[in-house]
Amino acid sequence: MIVVAVLFLFLLQIRAGLIVSAAIPLSMLVAIIGMRQFNISANLMSLGAIDFGLIVDAAVIIVENCVRRLSQERHRLGRALSGQERRAAILAASVEVRKASQFGEILIIAAYLPIVSLVGIEGKMFRPMGLTVILALSGALVLSLTLIPALCAIFLKEGKSPQTARTEGEMEEENPVVRRLQRLYVPVLEFTLRHRGLTISIALAIVIACGALATRLGSEFLPKLEEDALAINAARLPGVSLPESVNMTNSMEQALQEVPEVTETVTRIGRPQIATDPMGINLSDTYVLLKPREEWTSAASREELVEKMEAKLKELPTMAYTFSQPIEFRMMELIEGVGLLRYRHQDLRGGP
Repeated sequence: MIVVAVLFLFLLQIRAGLIVSAAIPLSMLVAIIGMRQFNISANLMSLGAIDFGLIVDAAVIIVENCVRRLSQERHRLGRALSGQERRAAILAASVEVRKASQFGEILIIAAYLPIVSLVGIEGKMFRPMGLTVILALSGALVLSLTLIPALCAIFLKEGKSPQTARTEGEMEEENPVVRRLQRLYVPVLEFTLRHRGLTISIALAIVIACGALATRLGSEFLPKLEEDALAINAARLPGVSLPESVNMTNSMEQALQEVPEVTETVTRIGRPQIATDPMGINLSDTYVLLKPREEWTSAASREELVEKMEAKLKELPTMAYTFSQPIEFRMMELIEGVGLLRYRHQDLRGGP
């Protein structure tokens, strides 16, 4: 509805807005068919990046130019256009802006292609989004060259000629919204054309400044989140008894609580066999809740804090530890089977 309202505001034709809006459901239909083909589920990550403004971009250019050419032809001839004249005007209008509309859509599609090449967690999270956007934009591109001009030829109406307007006691005027915008745009355009060197210099300066800033940015596509908690996966001998596993867990929690930054520890030993990731009683997950970063006293970073915890846990025998964060650990476990921030292994042969 917003697209229809905006187009009506600029074109003063509700039909033009409806024609452009028709590209949205049809492009989404193409995207859904492609998602079915590539086994992509419909969720927030796959559909969240779709922008209807990008989808209707090419259709807006073509419909707006068709409205302009139809109005000009009627004013030039001083009468209503015949069917053949309407089709010729719309064909000329579509061909006139074909390169611009195609270039815009292809440029946006090219911007999403690197996302498809991502691997690891980044690929699992963002590749469905990239493919979905590419499918939707590809459908919009094809529709803008086929269906949209056909709908324009059937449903668009040309503006009244000056003779008809005077006969009906009306005076056809330019869109007042467009006229006010032109008062702002035309002086700026004329200034840039008169001072081409200055315009190019400013553009190059902005590009160089952005390039300099880019060198100071991090190179990690998906940075690690600070969850203000740690997840420790402890492994013991497979034959350990439940009471011994509980005793070892209590010793582990007591050692962790000696670290000043730790506020609370919670441990889960084993999981039922009917769970999605069953674990024996020799395995446990310990969640370590931490104080806010500004209250830390013995460590300045998460890595340093993990090292201090490792020093505390060295006194405990027959254990192997996996240090991570709760959400990060589960994500890595689902994708790769295990999530490792730092791993330390002790000899398990001398256990109980």
